[in-house]
Amino acid sequence: MNNQIAEKLKSGMSFDLSSGLAKKRLAGIVIFAIILTLFFVFNRFPKLDIVEGDLESITGPVIECFQGFCIESDPDTSFVSRWVDFSVTYLRLVTIGMTFAFLVASLVQSFLLPPGSRPWSGGGPLGRTLKGALLGPVMNLCSACIVPVSTSIKERGAGIEGTIALVQGSSTMSVPALLMASLVFAPLLGTSRIIISILSTLLIGPAVYLIDRLGRSNTSKDDEELETNFITITDSQSWKDALTEAFRDWAKASCIYLIKLGPIMAIAGFGSGLVIQWISPEIIDTYFGNHVTGVAIASTLGILINVPLMFEIPLVALLLLLGMEVAPAAALLFTAAAGGPVTFWGLSRILGRRALVSFVSITWIFGFIGGLIVLLIALNVPSLDWGFRPTTTAAEYRAAERTYGPLWDAIEESVD
Repeated sequence: MNNQIAEKLKSGMSFDLSSGLAKKRLAGIVIFAIILTLFFVFNRFPKLDIVEGDLESITGPVIECFQGFCIESDPDTSFVSRWVDFSVTYLRLVTIGMTFAFLVASLVQSFLLPPGSRPWSGGGPLGRTLKGALLGPVMNLCSACIVPVSTSIKERGAGIEGTIALVQGSSTMSVPALLMASLVFAPLLGTSRIIISILSTLLIGPAVYLIDRLGRSNTSKDDEELETNFITITDSQSWKDALTEAFRDWAKASCIYLIKLGPIMAIAGFGSGLVIQWISPEIIDTYFGNHVTGVAIASTLGILINVPLMFEIPLVALLLLLGMEVAPAAALLFTAAAGGPVTFWGLSRILGRRALVSFVSITWIFGFIGGLIVLLIALNVPSLDWGFRPTTTAAEYRAAERTYGPLWDAIEESVD
């Protein structure tokens, strides 16, 4: 038995170009490298400039809208209009990322890991978690956009733990997002985001896996054989036949992902847009203070909204300027990136009810505990600067404008 397993592993690791599978994988690696490069050059690198522009707009004398979000909206604009505008903008912003995700998910399914191959299944829960954690930052997608890729690898033996690690690694451990957070926020707030992201990527998946496994009365045969279920396709196939078949399967799989997940993304995107419209300066002053309730509300808000990659950075910076305290800011900075209705709805098809509920709950708990730790430090070390780096000028300007603006207007009217 051990010799058979060794032979399967040896054949699975070989790269004999005489087989159709090897030809598909080589072509798939080249295609993935090309579309990943194009995605970063034309979307992810410009994204840094967009976020920088958002930060400039919210620290100016007058806070403007960014990425469809306007906390100080025109009073003549209706609630429905603001909701639709934000939701449409959100869908437009994630379209490129979602397209990339559909293409990569179907590329995995047709070129890299066609039916019958399960290389993700090796290494046990820890190994599958590490694979997902390492691949996630490479994908560099928001928690909603990574869903198609997660679906694809789950069906290729990644398991619950590897799937969730991929989601968390992509959305919270994105290198540009971590760098931006460390530069924009005061050191300890930026550091809290990095630490929570690393721990969530490594721990949430295995925790959900254990809860799901303990909740089952009998372990399925498939779960027991994940370690040895390698099937390598070694049939000889010409380059023309192999690539023709792979490209056909790629196009078919992309269309299937679009049909299955596209409407879900749109509906849940409007749901996120509805929730975020309730954020206002009055709500911030009332509910987002440095207390346990504020941390709980911020953590809850985070998992109720889906945001484009790095949108949480200017959002939290703006809310800090408007009066949100640092503890709820730490919770929201993580949970807004970690998941949302689109993410959870998309993963419900592959995780099952128990695992999905565990994933949502543990994500909330991570944000809540992270916020509580920040709260304890902020209360015990009040001299530390925990906020947004350029807070002083913008906050003082806005405070002065609120205090002296009406008086100055009255003086101008009397002079006239």
